[in-house]
Amino acid sequence: MGFLVNPQQTGFIQGRHITDNVLNLKLGQEWADWTDQQALFFKLDFTKAYDRVDHAFMWQFMRLLRLAEHEGRLKVLEIEPGRSLLHQLFADDTGICLCDQKENFDELMRILARYELASGVQISIRKSLVMPLGRGDVPDWVYQLGCEVVHMTQWFKYLGVRTGVAISRNANIDEAVRRLNCKLLQWENFYLPWTARLVLIKHVLGQIPSYILLTVGCDKKAASRLEQTCRRFLWGVNAEGKLKKALIAWDRLVQPKSQGGLGLLTFASRAQALQMRYLTVILDNKQSEWAMIFRRMVRIKLITGPSKLDR
Repeated sequence: MGFLVNPQQTGFIQGRHITDNVLNLKLGQEWADWTDQQALFFKLDFTKAYDRVDHAFMWQFMRLLRLAEHEGRLKVLEIEPGRSLLHQLFADDTGICLCDQKENFDELMRILARYELASGVQISIRKSLVMPLGRGDVPDWVYQLGCEVVHMTQWFKYLGVRTGVAISRNANIDEAVRRLNCKLLQWENFYLPWTARLVLIKHVLGQIPSYILLTVGCDKKAASRLEQTCRRFLWGVNAEGKLKKALIAWDRLVQPKSQGGLGLLTFASRAQALQMRYLTVILDNKQSEWAMIFRRMVRIKLITGPSKLDR
């Protein structure tokens, strides 16, 4: 299946991860800023792509892949008896990066028009958007597409992560803290013993920010904010809303059990462990799209010397 599905489709394929496309976009932003080039990112949303594809188009395309009728259907991923997942069901979002040139935009419009005509799939303009890469704003001719335009000072959510030219890591950490607090609101009316709270911190609260930490990292300040939320839940608050006195220092709780702690994993350590996966992909995975882009950018930086990429 990994051979058939385009490398840019990263979900539900062994060796790929949904955050790969987030990294592709971040690298595109860094590249445009580093080289002072202007580019555009289009997020195209297709209207119910999985049940709008014309069957004649689908079978003809499968024949081009040498998947004739006698092959039956593509192998699905069974998650439990009676329920299965097929990769084509989830290909309803497409990200496209273009140089900031009218000719490229016109060619993209022609390609999309031909694809809609041939396949029967329609683009949902209401859910699609375009964002500038680099420090310039979008040109006037982009507005003819009719979709939302994300300007320099704005942001949007791309695969669950806040993205934009002016977006900061703190904005995504704010989102992680908000998610933690939303989860805590579900538990505040229950009487939970200290041991139960500890289990929830380990196995629930600790996992909620993992997706964001995987894509934006976690410095000491961000880790402190997330851990403060967990400490507040662990020890509770008094009638005035102030944190009760901790019976055990947090630094002691996060120590390994062999050293007298309770084995809690700090958010900084959790983020570092998650991002070690990226290093493994860069070194070992030759098929990862974002890893190839990263390696190419590093090689160019080594040749041309220090630049904006060093930031």
